[in-house]
Amino acid sequence: QNIVSDAGAIRIGDEYIRIQPTGEFQSVDELGDLLITESGAQGLIFLKDVAEIKRGYVEVPSNIINFNGSLALNVGVSFAQGVNVVEVGKAFDRRLAELKYQQPVGVEISEIYSQPKEVDKSVSGFVISLAQAVGIVIIVLLFFMGLRSGLLIGLILLLTVLGTFIFMKYLAIDLQRISLGALVIALGMLVDNAIVVVEGILIGTQKGRTRLQAATDIVTQTKWPLLGATVIAVTAFAPIGLSEDSTGEYCGTLFTVLLISLMLSWFTAISLTPFFADIFFKGQKIKQGEGEENDPYNGIIFVAYKKFLEFCMRRAWLTVVVLIVGLGASVYGFTLVKQSFFPSSTTPIFQLDVWLPEGTDIRATNDKLKELESWLAEQEHVDHITTTAGKGLQRFMLTYAPEKSYAAYGEITTRVDNYEALAPLMARFRDHLKANYPEINYKLKQIELGPGGGAKIEARIIGSDPTVLRTIAAQVMDIMYADPSATNIRHDWRERTQVLEPQFNESQARRYGITKSDVDDFLSMSFSGMTIGLYRDGTTLMPIVARLPEDERIDIRNIEGMKIWSPAQSEFIPLQQVTMGYDMRWEDPIIVRKNRKRMLTVMADPDILGEETAS
Repeated sequence: QNIVSDAGAIRIGDEYIRIQPTGEFQSVDELGDLLITESGAQGLIFLKDVAEIKRGYVEVPSNIINFNGSLALNVGVSFAQGVNVVEVGKAFDRRLAELKYQQPVGVEISEIYSQPKEVDKSVSGFVISLAQAVGIVIIVLLFFMGLRSGLLIGLILLLTVLGTFIFMKYLAIDLQRISLGALVIALGMLVDNAIVVVEGILIGTQKGRTRLQAATDIVTQTKWPLLGATVIAVTAFAPIGLSEDSTGEYCGTLFTVLLISLMLSWFTAISLTPFFADIFFKGQKIKQGEGEENDPYNGIIFVAYKKFLEFCMRRAWLTVVVLIVGLGASVYGFTLVKQSFFPSSTTPIFQLDVWLPEGTDIRATNDKLKELESWLAEQEHVDHITTTAGKGLQRFMLTYAPEKSYAAYGEITTRVDNYEALAPLMARFRDHLKANYPEINYKLKQIELGPGGGAKIEARIIGSDPTVLRTIAAQVMDIMYADPSATNIRHDWRERTQVLEPQFNESQARRYGITKSDVDDFLSMSFSGMTIGLYRDGTTLMPIVARLPEDERIDIRNIEGMKIWSPAQSEFIPLQQVTMGYDMRWEDPIIVRKNRKRMLTVMADPDILGEETAS
């Protein structure tokens, strides 16, 4: 009765008009008036006489989100390519404020993470760092090279940085953490080419040449060597920028900005530097001549450096030994330095991934998350807590990789009021988990600055037999457990789960006209519910689900008394007449393949609160 069907059309005058009879269900209550009596039967039986009809939510949700203990919906807003994230964020906040009057009573809108605010704070900090770095370089140049030379090289540095910004605009490279960080890294190298040219001009004029002759000579002598040195410096960063993995995606602008800025520094050194040197040094009085008193290398620093070189050259073997020892000491010293290619962010947020035994109901997972949330809510410095059961949150930033959808998986995202409180709270939380929740497999993590997702250490095992793969995985995990610095040891196939197997009696079922598909549909309707139609509420389509009353489907033992319809007998018969008992077996709920081959990945992470890494 509720199906959408075509009733045809008719010509009326010059028009061709579609025919659409009424009769669709206008409310859920009207479903109860559906007549289910067979033709020829005595009396009328309506659907509401044999079934309770109500409108509700899906009994087993796919995702449950709570914010500060209350049920919530997670809405994400992504930004178009090339827009100013900060400005769009401000416009979004203004629009939310304008729509405040339409907000239903009892509904609150809260932020879990605001990328515009974090970007504004981060970029502002990097801009300040860039300005400080430029200022430090110029001050050092003024101190060691004199007022005019320092100002000249500082001017060339500023022109190079401004020129880099122009090229970044042309290439659609935004001002963000990586691009600004590349400029900070390059600052020390951006002045090298200009220093060589300026120093060559000064030395040439001191030897009696004109400024034009000195500039011509030094540029002619050094332009190609300087270009080679610049190319080598750029090439050192090429593997990062040309990488095709997530590292290249995240850090690609690092290489691009370094390439632009360093090549510009070479170009300005051989073009603008001689031009400005002629202007800056025009009124400078320089003693000229070839005498010893006018030797530019006769200063205190040059003399001391010359004596040091002569000392090293006269004792060549001693110098080599000292250098080798120094190299060895440096290599050893670096073993004591915390290692982390991408450090954690200073955003005061940490997350906890929770894996309960595979097969756990999502509602039980949510209950466990609520217990952990209650403990966190009692701690100091906690701003807000978001929990999600079944899958991760919306991908709120590039480096956040949500976990796949599992009923046994949950995630807790906690924001504190200051970054200094983050590590102590994480340490207390970890101790609480170890002491009270041994059944939970968990992973503590912070927001990362580099590519996220996966584990820091992964071992892939490929084969055809799942049992053998699990056996090898257990051996690999034992090796990882032996290392005290390894945490979050797990594999992506998770635990095996139980399966209830009614043993179908095919020969007996044929006598009753019952097929295996009939048994499957009957059990599905009896417990989880089976979709038998669609109810249309405007543009919303809702499934119509048939199932047994709750008190009859919450206990598996009720299966022994269930009856199934027999077409051959035209009556209900006990389900036991077409089954030969019930067995329980274990199965692999998750099987991962790579290139069509079964692959099991064993994963581990370093301790985020340990001393081994900088993470």
